[in-house]
Amino acid sequence: MQMSEQETPDTFNGKRKRVDSSAADAMSIDNAKKKSTDFWFKDGNLTLEVEDTQYRVHRSVLSRHSSVFLDMLELPQAETTTDGAEDTQIPVCLYDAKKDWDNLLGIIYDPFR
Repeated sequence: MQMSEQETPDTFNGKRKRVDSSAADAMSIDNAKKKSTDFWFKDGNLTLEVEDTQYRVHRSVLSRHSSVFLDMLELPQAETTTDGAEDTQIPVCLYDAKKDWDNLLGIIYDPFR
């Protein structure tokens, strides 16, 4: 690498500046999605991601109530892998409002609430 006229051997060593690990940890926490407290089922087999929230629900339940999900879930899906005690699923990202999904899932899973 060539040094520019303004750089001296003391200021340029050809390496990237080190990122503070605590700053990197803080960034990953900020980017983490929270699990829905009402609609995160351990036996769920479909993860939906809406805004900053993830829902773990059942494919069969959504397919029963929605022809869109029925058609979508008939397409080949990526396989889930087991990472420790919890399955790692690729979430289906949805671009609707979180409150709309809270209401919809409330109607489907707990209609008398």
